[in-house]
Amino acid sequence: MKGKALLAGCIALVMSSAALAEDIKIAVVGAMSGPVAQYGDQEFTGAEQAVADLNAKGGIKGNKLQIVKYDDACDPKQAVAVANKVVNDGIKYVIGHLCSSSTQPASDIYEDEGILMITPAATAPELTARGYKLILRTTGLDSDQGQPRRNTFSTK
Repeated sequence: MKGKALLAGCIALVMSSAALAEDIKIAVVGAMSGPVAQYGDQEFTGAEQAVADLNAKGGIKGNKLQIVKYDDACDPKQAVAVANKVVNDGIKYVIGHLCSSSTQPASDIYEDEGILMITPAATAPELTARGYKLILRTTGLDSDQGQPRRNTFSTK
């Protein structure tokens, strides 16, 4: 479900720009390898289903959506290489990265290149505290998770 929500957000932003005469490419970046690959698999599966559902209904103003998968293995260096590949591939919309450590350096590149990025899982507060206009998140901050939960479970 989270994949559909992310995709809907990207689509809304796509639709606010001029109509496209070709497929709308969306990079989906996550861990296809490495110790958290199972989370990347969930991300890719959700995005693929959302795209299939939207394309079955005619796409966006007749334009089909196309997912282009990239593996960053939640590794910061690999994330930078992937972000540069996304730029070189001419893709303007990104769902991902998953890990805060890989999202941070990749987001610098996307912001500089005018690429919209929505991360479904990165929780580092610094990611969206920088004032970037094109970097968004769908999950809470690390700082919003620990203390409120502790307060919920603490006994006074």
